[in-house]
Amino acid sequence: MADATYIKTVSNNVFSVRIELVFDKTELVLMEKFGEPKVDFGGTFTGAITYTLPTNEKYIKSQLPVTQTFDGKTDTDAETKADLWLATVLTDTPSRIRTAITDLRAQTDTFTAENTITIT
Repeated sequence: MADATYIKTVSNNVFSVRIELVFDKTELVLMEKFGEPKVDFGGTFTGAITYTLPTNEKYIKSQLPVTQTFDGKTDTDAETKADLWLATVLTDTPSRIRTAITDLRAQTDTFTAENTITIT
């Protein structure tokens, strides 16, 4: 199963959270054969506050890492939103990623073959 790493930074009062995923060889081979799953990093986030981000579907290999930023200069809840986004992504998104990887692992390649025939 994929490993997730997150990095939180603040610069010029902009709170950023970056999520990176690392996949094992089997998952990478399956993605090459059947395509990458997509996972949505947007949606409604509920905790100390509630807010909604637009749909943010990403292919889990080629479009990651994903970074979400919250501007503290224009949003007094920026830090809270960043922490809530991360907490939700770490609790909810892994199940979305697990489901995507499980579905990917369930696929079998019944097409690929190499055969030799004798032409007479």
